Amino acid sequence: MKRLLVVLIVLILVSGGLAGCASSEFEVSPLTTTPTSAPETAPDTTPTSAPETTPDVVQEKVKDIETIMGRAERLGIKVQSIVHAGSSITIACQADSYTTFRDYLTALEESGRFSTHIPLPEGPLYVKGGSIKLEPKFQYIDMPAVYHEYNLARAPITVPDACDMLVRIAEKNGIDVDPNVGKLSIPVATIRQIKAAGNTYQVLSFRSIQLKGDYEDVMAFISDLDSRKTLRTMILTRVVISQIEAYGGIETATTVDVDIYTIEF
Repeated sequence: MKRLLVVLIVLILVSGGLAGCASSEFEVSPLTTTPTSAPETAPDTTPTSAPETTPDVVQEKVKDIETIMGRAERLGIKVQSIVHAGSSITIACQADSYTTFRDYLTALEESGRFSTHIPLPEGPLYVKGGSIKLEPKFQYIDMPAVYHEYNLARAPITVPDACDMLVRIAEKNGIDVDPNVGKLSIPVATIRQIKAAGNTYQVLSFRSIQLKGDYEDVMAFISDLDSRKTLRTMILTRVVISQIEAYGGIETATTVDVDIYTIEF
């Protein structure tokens, strides 16, 4: 599905490359954002013996984006930006009339994906657009399942291996990963430790992974990360998308933040 909406997402990019990663540089105008991160604690009731199956984490971020863009397209709303940071979403949009704008807010409320009441932006009574702040109904990350999956695997992941995995996910979903083409940029990962569920875990954090391609391919890449199909201990913590001018037409760009839980100390 091709989007005719012009979605301009702005953020501060993390620059840098990693040996063995497909990388290139491209610019997006800066906007300071605060990415969310996985909870650093888990319930004390975590069982000592792991269950045979673990609950799935539904692709809620992808569904939120599709809901926002789909209802905007249906009503002729121009969406200027979307920032999805896990526990909050900010949309900047404009309608051709104040009644259409109110219809859009109503449609978002009735979707059941966001807070029950979405207030009008501050401004005149007949406001036709502005910044809308949403609270997703589904904003959890199933961290006990992540810990359980890791405890089953007990497999450490190095930074180069994690980088190669991200490249394979992009390639599998139709993204050109040739470093000379410039469709994929993976920054240097940071390594940190967190204590959770009575254990200490090492986490590889990739901030501002940049990707460009057809809309369907970019959304497939996001869906793969958000559903944890490739690696159960890989968590998508933030996603932003935009449509940009490119040689030969419009293409979709995304910037994502990813945490990968690796070893237990």
